[in-house]
Amino acid sequence: MTLTVEILGSNATAPTAAGPASGYLLRTAAGAVLVDAGPGVMAEYVSRHRLSDLRAIVVTHLHADHSLDLMALAYRWTFPEQLPRIPLYVPGADAERLKGFDAVFGIDTLPGMESPMHAAWEVRGMGLDGGIEPGLDDLGLELRSYRAHHPVPAASLRFRSLAAKSVSAVRQESDGWGGGIGHDRRGVHNGESQPEAQESDALESGAWESGAPTGDLSGGQRNDDCAGGAGGQAAAAGATPGDRPANPGDRPADSADRPGDPADRPAGPVTVAFSGDTGRCDGVLEAARDADLFVCEATYLEAGRQATEGHGHLTGRMAGRLAADAGVKHLVLSHFSVDEMRAVVGAHAAEEFSGRITVAARGQEHTL
Repeated sequence: MTLTVEILGSNATAPTAAGPASGYLLRTAAGAVLVDAGPGVMAEYVSRHRLSDLRAIVVTHLHADHSLDLMALAYRWTFPEQLPRIPLYVPGADAERLKGFDAVFGIDTLPGMESPMHAAWEVRGMGLDGGIEPGLDDLGLELRSYRAHHPVPAASLRFRSLAAKSVSAVRQESDGWGGGIGHDRRGVHNGESQPEAQESDALESGAWESGAPTGDLSGGQRNDDCAGGAGGQAAAAGATPGDRPANPGDRPADSADRPGDPADRPAGPVTVAFSGDTGRCDGVLEAARDADLFVCEATYLEAGRQATEGHGHLTGRMAGRLAADAGVKHLVLSHFSVDEMRAVVGAHAAEEFSGRITVAARGQEHTL
């Protein structure tokens, strides 16, 4: 089964000139699953896709940069017409907090919008124990959630493509892991100095890519590789109707990242993992184990122990070491604190990980 991962947003905290906060789309032939819904993600999604194509939403945790657009989606889902409810997966310990969203933003005078979140979504609490989260087998997907290391209940996610009717809805036991940070404009936490970095105006995904295929890519785009530094570029040509329209005032659309030869894609089931927001822990390691593609947070270039072990975040180097230890095939770095770090964070990760690395940015696609 073909599985496509699309980057809708890759910023920590809030949107920037490089696009929305955290949001990713998994697409199969049967529909799409939204992973995280930070501010700006809905607008990015509807610029290229129909709202009704969305079949489920999975939110790693309820910090605003991963969940704020849930209400925007719920408003449109319930007005002016009510679409059929779809599953919304959140960490089980925080499922009740969604009632607070409705208490603030519900509209009592519009039928169906009194409680938009619960009118739009069938809320399902994730166990964070490595067991299968039932309900996605009709999309040909198996979802497992693992406890991440963050101040609120948070999930690292593992999706696996399935053969028809092969998914089991029985939860399986697995070992988990229990458990206002400042930065400057270089993505350096707590004033610590970063290694000298090459400045670049290229903030999109073409700025750093290691080990990527060259040649014509799906969607009429070409990816000119750059291994080991900034400066790679992607030029769009012959855009299809699904492509984002060109905007002279915008930065270039991010390159698609698809092997031109289907033989380059993994044979059999494929695994896509998402770190969510987390420090290094057993949960994220298990979620990423042997993944074909791992979307991993790299919030900082440099950070102290309070940011990484205390609050729960990763640097680019830590993301690279995590990917190496988990046996990941393709690492996609995301969740950047500042845009300036996009040009160099890939090189930091490459100090620890010898596999393929991509710096995420909006519009980028990876097909497995």
